[in-house]
Amino acid sequence: MGKGKKLMKPLIVCGFSETGKTTFIQRAVEGLKAAGFTVSYIKHASSEPKLSSIDRDTERLFESGADNSIAVSSGFDIVYRRNTDMQKSKGERLKIRTLLTSISSDYVIIEGFKSYDGPIPRIVFGRNREDIEELKNNLTVGYSGRGTEDYGINGLTFLSLSMDKKEIADYIVLNTVPFVADLDCGECGFPTCRDFAVELLAGKKELNDCIPMNDDIKLLVNGNRVALKGFVRSTFRDIIKAYVQNLHGTGEGRIQINIR
Repeated sequence: MGKGKKLMKPLIVCGFSETGKTTFIQRAVEGLKAAGFTVSYIKHASSEPKLSSIDRDTERLFESGADNSIAVSSGFDIVYRRNTDMQKSKGERLKIRTLLTSISSDYVIIEGFKSYDGPIPRIVFGRNREDIEELKNNLTVGYSGRGTEDYGINGLTFLSLSMDKKEIADYIVLNTVPFVADLDCGECGFPTCRDFAVELLAGKKELNDCIPMNDDIKLLVNGNRVALKGFVRSTFRDIIKAYVQNLHGTGEGRIQINIR
C-alpha cells in the first residue's frame, strides 16, 4: 500500500467505559506497526491529561499559564498546547479534521467521540445489544465489548476480544478508507462526505471521485493539504491565472506558487 497524507486511513473506536476499547486499540497499534504501517492515536479526554510521572516541570509550567509547554528528549517529545477560544468553539468534526491534516500516518486510531458524524468508519464497544444499537451508524464496521456476543446485527461484524494483534490489524486494513475532504460540498453527487464514505467503503466509489481531493488546484499550508470547495478553487484559479498571465515572460502551463 502507498503511504502519504492522501491515503491516511482513520478509524474511530468508541463506546462505554470498561468494555475493552483501550486493550483493543493497543493490539491494533501493535499489529499495524508490525505490518509496517505508521500509526497515530487521538483520544477524546474527559479531563486534562496528566503526565506528571514523566515530566512534572513541563506540566507545572503549563498549569501556570504557558500557552505551550514542551519537554524534549532524545526519544520523544511531550507537548502541552493550550486551545484558543476559536479552537474551543469548534465542533468535534472540525476538530478531528484539523488534527488529521496535521498528522502524517498511514492509520490514525481515534478513541472516543461517540457523537462524531463525519466520514470515518467506526468500531463500537458496549456491554449489551442495546449499547451497540445506540452507538452504531451507517459507517460502523464492527462491534465488541465485555459482555457482548454475536447478536447477528445486519451488516456488522462481531469482533471477539480474544482476537490477536494481527487479526485486528488485518480487519482494520480491510475495513477503513482514506480520509476524504470532509467539506460536504456535494460535488461527488452525494449530499455529505459521510454518504460518499459509505459508498467508498462498499467499493462502489473511489477516492478519485472526491473532487476537492483530486482537482488541479491544491493548497498546502505548512505541508498539510487544505481541501477547498468548488467556488473557492475556482476563485483561486481565476485570480492567480489572471495575475500570472499579465506578467511579462509568462505563458500557458502549470503554475506553482510558494509563500513562506
